[in-house]
Amino acid sequence: LELLYDADRINWKTIMKKRDFLPDAEYDITIQEVLWEYYNGYGWTRLPLAPKYTKVFCTDENMRGQRVKLEFDCPQDIQRILVNSAETYYIRARIVKLNNEFKTRGAYIVPVIGNFSLFYDYSRAPLSPAFLMEENNLVSRRFARKDMEQEGFAVPFCKPSPDQKTCCYLGFESPPTGGPLKILFVLQDAAEGSMPGVEWEYLSEDGWKKMNVVDGTRSFRHTGIISWFGSRDIRRTTMFQESLFWIRMADAQGAYGDRAWKECCPRIEGVYPNSTRILGVETLTEVYTLDPQQEEKRIVLPYGDIASIQVRVSESADDVERVRQQVWTDWQEADELPDGMGASRLFTADRQEGVVTFPKYMDTARLNEHGEIEVSIRYKYCRGDKGNLEAGAIDQLGRTVGFINSSYNPIATVCGTPQETVTEAARRNAKRLRHGHRCVSAGDYEAMVWEATRSISKVKCFSGYDQNRKEKNGAVTLVVLPKENGEESYSFERTRMRIYEYLSGYMDENLLHLGLFHIVRPEMIRLDVRVTIELWQEKEVFVTRKRVLDELERFLDPMRGNFHGEGWEIGTLPGKNQIMNALKRVKGVRHISGLTLRGYKRGHPEETEIDEKTLLSGYLLPMSGVHEILIDM
Repeated sequence: LELLYDADRINWKTIMKKRDFLPDAEYDITIQEVLWEYYNGYGWTRLPLAPKYTKVFCTDENMRGQRVKLEFDCPQDIQRILVNSAETYYIRARIVKLNNEFKTRGAYIVPVIGNFSLFYDYSRAPLSPAFLMEENNLVSRRFARKDMEQEGFAVPFCKPSPDQKTCCYLGFESPPTGGPLKILFVLQDAAEGSMPGVEWEYLSEDGWKKMNVVDGTRSFRHTGIISWFGSRDIRRTTMFQESLFWIRMADAQGAYGDRAWKECCPRIEGVYPNSTRILGVETLTEVYTLDPQQEEKRIVLPYGDIASIQVRVSESADDVERVRQQVWTDWQEADELPDGMGASRLFTADRQEGVVTFPKYMDTARLNEHGEIEVSIRYKYCRGDKGNLEAGAIDQLGRTVGFINSSYNPIATVCGTPQETVTEAARRNAKRLRHGHRCVSAGDYEAMVWEATRSISKVKCFSGYDQNRKEKNGAVTLVVLPKENGEESYSFERTRMRIYEYLSGYMDENLLHLGLFHIVRPEMIRLDVRVTIELWQEKEVFVTRKRVLDELERFLDPMRGNFHGEGWEIGTLPGKNQIMNALKRVKGVRHISGLTLRGYKRGHPEETEIDEKTLLSGYLLPMSGVHEILIDM
């Protein structure tokens, strides 16, 4: 029997302390020797291996964590056997000897096999291959054994592509004929300036032919729809292991192979066939009647927020036979109605409230059989930002359309912006009096941008810097942050062109001709915060954690963040001290013992972590990321 204590080495006393006892002896129970076996159909027999492989799991020579290679000849009589739940070919290592195997106070050292790999060598008994697969330029080819046994058979290591130009292929299960056929391309923002064009071709019976398309993307500068009429001579062809009807985009000029264009190549986020563009307005045509003796002639339309309006009044005209006939005459919209002019064909419209007002006298109008004036009004109305819907929010049609059983919007819809408040209008008009529609100072450029479009959230002008924020004499760069909802959120190019076309008539032409005027969007930097806090009261753990998280989301918001809620200025990012001071004001926080800040830069196609030195340059804006809040009790 193994004794737990060595009695001769212990100084026994009537009363003993814990330190008088010796610690228990511990032993490592390890594998000393194994025997490698395989199943031959009758039983497990020894595998022909060198004697050194019997001690492969032995740890006497400090072989922990080392790579071991076993070499043996595969036995010809090996057979399949069922082990656990799998029936296949096995080899096994049977333990024949252990170190310290009878020790009761031992720790079993179990071997763990990792990074296992298996290699076969048929040099002693070569085998003929059953087939050979060749894949080159996404085209696969299969060679049988009889092909490889022919004299002079060889497969070139690399074959050049038959296309000398860079192409992007699109395949269709059904022939794209008839039309018009439309495909929506959702793209990431391209670089500023004109992009090289692409040529569209389809594969016909006589080879590749040119397609005439209507490019709504402007050479893939922004999200848009490509439309064309399909040709009947398109044929099904097997390419890239797929038998489809093929069309392709070709870089005929080879511009995208240039190093200067590699960073601004079009990046497609989604391709949606059978797409169309929807307009976020509704058109109505209604007929009203007015009493000619009515003092105030007004018509209240059922809807407000009118986008456009057309008013026609029923009048009389003499034909060849001198017969009075009814005709509809268009009336013009005016800011104010003149007094006492019954022959004027003018009206005013309150587009917000949907009220149309006519002159007191309408001498040119024709009276119907009831003695009333007939007025036809055709108008379009929208709901402003109420019509901006998230992707997938539209899931049904207003009326049944043949051969269409479902519909959805793959990207967010754009209807409009909210109505300008009185304060915003007063501020904008005050700036208009200052700049007088002339771009001179940096403030003039910023104010003129708000005149060009209201679908933006922030704008800042940097003079003396180019689009990469490098110093350049005479350069002017406008950094514009688009709104979250709207086409600018996924296609900034339209906003850039709208601002560029509006400001080009009110600024120095030398900036345009010399390429010194730039319009870019800020680079959003995702900030992740890891903070450890101490609480005043332990029972408020969950409440305080939520308060801290809400404060981080608010403080890092580019529009309503910062200490006073005015947002962050373009080109600046918060630091650790600023975030720490903001969190100290949260109710329930006693002390902040540690804070770690990480920044992530949006790239293609994923985000990359950057250090603090990189955060100091560029047109940057912060955005809240993933935060971790630790409570120190």
